[in-house]
Amino acid sequence: MKIIKAILWALVYLMGFYVVITSVLIVFGWTDTPFSEIRIPFFIILALFIFKAIRISREKDILDNDQETDSNKESKNKTEKSHSTLIVTASEGMCSFLAKKLNSNPLVIDTFEDSGFWYSNGETGPEWFTVHIEAKYKNKDEIEKLVEEYSDNKISNMYWS
Repeated sequence: MKIIKAILWALVYLMGFYVVITSVLIVFGWTDTPFSEIRIPFFIILALFIFKAIRISREKDILDNDQETDSNKESKNKTEKSHSTLIVTASEGMCSFLAKKLNSNPLVIDTFEDSGFWYSNGETGPEWFTVHIEAKYKNKDEIEKLVEEYSDNKISNMYWS
């Protein structure tokens, strides 16, 4: 099927070449051929090339939209990765102290405290306390240093989410 399609398009291009050359010759008066002899092939070729141009334009629009969608996804991923949260597990008093101390720091966007009695599997256990420190991910090292400085190694766990 591809071979037949390729042969047909080659014939269309050859007929188009013939029509264009003959049209130029007729316009400049260099031939005795009347336009009525190439009128039907002229309009067929014109319609085929318009159809092809519209098709190429639509494919380009679809490709551009796909690229915009991909770039939107990439920018969304970059936005999501630009902010991160450091979760620190410590005693209730230490979490409160860290939240108050770090909330006023210009590198920190926001802090909040959390506590509970459950494990990730749904069972209850001992009460735990955390402080969530939201900051730009590029300031990760500075935030970790501040937490270690303020906590005096009185934290049990610290990780970025």
